[in-house]
Amino acid sequence: MNSSALPDIELFLQAKTLTGPERVRLFKLAYDASISSSFSGRQALYEYFFFGDPVRMAGALVNCYDREPVRARVRSLLQRED
Repeated sequence: MNSSALPDIELFLQAKTLTGPERVRLFKLAYDASISSSFSGRQALYEYFFFGDPVRMAGALVNCYDREPVRARVRSLLQRED
């Protein structure tokens, strides 16, 4: 906050309950927690791979459903005459 932009930060970034510099620090904390830190990157990878390989799990999900009723319906629609 030691810059010539401090008066603008104090004026234009203030909120009802926070000063401009407090909001800048809050935004920086949110950015660090969600995007830029190595912790957030590891957390995102953990969430993505928690149940295993996403491609394999998607295939397993598709394969666990009985698709024959849908296939039969598509076949019946294709055989209809307009």
